[in-house]
Amino acid sequence: MSIQLIPNLYKDNDTIYHYTTSETALSHILPSMKLRLSPRSQSSDPIENTEHFFSYAGGNHGEGIPADAIRLTNETKKMLRKTKQVCFCKNTCRPDENGMIFPPFEKYGFAKPRMWDQYGDKYKGVCLVFSLKRFFL
Repeated sequence: MSIQLIPNLYKDNDTIYHYTTSETALSHILPSMKLRLSPRSQSSDPIENTEHFFSYAGGNHGEGIPADAIRLTNETKKMLRKTKQVCFCKNTCRPDENGMIFPPFEKYGFAKPRMWDQYGDKYKGVCLVFSLKRFFL
């Protein structure tokens, strides 16, 4: 598909995309017109599922970890275990070699191979398109 054939709607910065299975879209999202928040701890994204740790750069010349850093790390882990999220993609624009802003085809929010594989049911799912302005009305 040529970039020129992509409707402007899908090139807009107001547009966001949500990948899911066809079953989830047809059985849950479209009938209810709602997206479910899922536990962050169950995300299949390795970055979203990474634990956070805090370090301390002061005081005892690197001897041990101060109690505040340990407490902050433990509190953050506890909060993240309770956190729920819904994920979206957006278009990515970047300058090409000539300095012009040019969004390559695979950088459109609906054309991200990794998202189709991981969240779009191995390329058999759907990518739902939303307007940010209308989504948060």
